[in-house]
Amino acid sequence: MNIRTRLNMSSFISLAMMLIMVPLLFWSFSEFRKANENDQLADKLQKTVSERFILREEYLLISKSPSTLVRWRSKNVTLGKLLDDVKQRFGDDDFQEIVNNLIKNNDDAIAIFNRIASNREQLNIVGREHHFNDELERRLMGQLLYKSYLISDASGQLGALNQIKVERFRDRTIALLVTLIAGLAATILSTSFILNKTLRRRISSLRASTESIAKGDLETRIQIIGNDELSDLSRTFNDMADKLKSSYESLQEEIEERKLTEESLTESEQNLRQNEERIEGLNRELQLQILKMQEANRELESFTYSVSHDLRAPLRHVLGFVEKLLKLEQGNLGEKSRHCLDVISSSASRMGTLIDDLLSFSRMGRAEMMQVKIDMNQLVIEVVNEIREGVPDNVGIGWRILQLPDIVADRSMLRQVLVNLISNAVKFSQKTGSPQIEIGCSQANETETVYYVKDNGAGFDMRYADKLFGLFQRLHSPEEFDGTGVGLANVRRVINRHGGRVWGEGKINDGAVFYFALPNSQIGGNQ
Repeated sequence: MNIRTRLNMSSFISLAMMLIMVPLLFWSFSEFRKANENDQLADKLQKTVSERFILREEYLLISKSPSTLVRWRSKNVTLGKLLDDVKQRFGDDDFQEIVNNLIKNNDDAIAIFNRIASNREQLNIVGREHHFNDELERRLMGQLLYKSYLISDASGQLGALNQIKVERFRDRTIALLVTLIAGLAATILSTSFILNKTLRRRISSLRASTESIAKGDLETRIQIIGNDELSDLSRTFNDMADKLKSSYESLQEEIEERKLTEESLTESEQNLRQNEERIEGLNRELQLQILKMQEANRELESFTYSVSHDLRAPLRHVLGFVEKLLKLEQGNLGEKSRHCLDVISSSASRMGTLIDDLLSFSRMGRAEMMQVKIDMNQLVIEVVNEIREGVPDNVGIGWRILQLPDIVADRSMLRQVLVNLISNAVKFSQKTGSPQIEIGCSQANETETVYYVKDNGAGFDMRYADKLFGLFQRLHSPEEFDGTGVGLANVRRVINRHGGRVWGEGKINDGAVFYFALPNSQIGGNQ
């Protein structure tokens, strides 16, 4: 059997292994991805169940308003659609019973809640005052609480069982991948071993004869064994040796050239191996850094979600009590009081939006940015007007807003950058005798556009400029200026996400300037 046939057999074995393992690997990966999508659906279901629970508690125990009832019913529609998706996606026998119980308990909970709401409406119609110690309503609320517990428990079980399924398919995918790699490696190693064992002696003989010729022994010949490529090579070598007898001088020159070529090839191979080792080391370090970054992103996302979730409840209470106060005191409130309540309601709504944006921003690694053309003049005026609402009347701030070029970016993220920078300028300059804030563009070329926010406030020491954009890093004490040290860190994350850069310049008691540069796109830039 010649060498080519042996190599072809090895290639055939490797190909057959890949034809068997790759479809299995593709199927396992598809199931793993499907389980991941089901896991996201289960998380969305649990979130919707929790939101409907809050609306139910708000209607039963706090507001009792028709608007809350309308929102609860709207959330029921959303939950019903999710349950339809769950029923389609979780069709396995492992989930069938849980899904059926979840749908049944949800229908029961809706029916019980509607009975409570209908009972309250009838009481209001006949003019009777509603009391929570009413025997019928107390019994219905107990049944509703029990059904809510069953719904929450079933959605949790659904997510937990699906997570087990995700881990099982992930482990199966990894096992198949490892098996494929191990099989290919075993095939390569076995082929190399067989070829090495078969050919070593003959190659050694060929090498020894070559060395003898190189030393001047022109009578050296190679023994021909078998009938393969090396046998042909041996015959060719012997023919060459016969010819070398009559051309010794030419042979000497050729031998020298061969020596030089071998030395150069050996040196190149050594350099190549060294470079490969360095590349492998760098790849390992890069993979480690990627794993650390992914873990940090997961921790940050979990933290942001917890914080935003804890903030939503008091915001809903603020909006609910403002609405209730407007209804109760509608005839007693003056124009200024009504205006203040409107500002409170508007601010609470904006804060809720900012909380949602923060949660979405923490997941920017998985979500695409909404790149649109932004009118920077309009966006800056919008942010400034919003910030002015929170500035005391006795603080007279001089605003100078220059003409700003448009840019293509994510509008909500860029708005957050402007809110942080302009709010900081107001905070650090309002203690001066005559605060001045300037917003403009310092540079616009073919590659990037640089915007800035300038104030004449407290400034900072440039020796600590490298700490400005660090998370929870502050250059002033809390007694001087309030703050958490998160704003500028968020600014840097947003600008970096856009492929830009951000920096600051300042002097103690002589103001500060914060710059951020964004790359231009085909439809943005200097217009």
